[in-house]
Amino acid sequence: MEWAFETRTFREMGLHGKTEGSRGVDEAFASRWGRSIGVEIMGRHKFGPQRGPWADEEWKGWWGDDPVFHTPVVVLTHHPRPMLEMAGGTTFHFMDTDPVSALDHARDLAGGLDVRIGGGVATLRQFLEADLIDYMHLVFTRRTG
Repeated sequence: MEWAFETRTFREMGLHGKTEGSRGVDEAFASRWGRSIGVEIMGRHKFGPQRGPWADEEWKGWWGDDPVFHTPVVVLTHHPRPMLEMAGGTTFHFMDTDPVSALDHARDLAGGLDVRIGGGVATLRQFLEADLIDYMHLVFTRRTG
């Protein structure tokens, strides 16, 4: 995610970086992050650090009271919990289901807009294996030292 920290778009969303924000290729991609997205699908660990049954349903995700999504978000988990409504129009729907069913549900929620598979790696891998990805953006960073 280092590439995102230095874009104007993600800096304005609250990510902390070292610059005012780039205007290059990364910014061009970042500026389209929410455009035409009606729903995000993510794995449970992208939502929060807990594993297994929910020990604390007070946890509302990494993003605070007004998450950046402003859309419904389908969270894939083996331990569903009630829907969580947040400020700004974000609603988290916790589902224990397969990728096809999750995508069908997300499409129903999306109102004709696109569905983004937001990660993490295991979630993305499941959707790739099920041949459900139409467009994918990969970022490779060069590590030095």
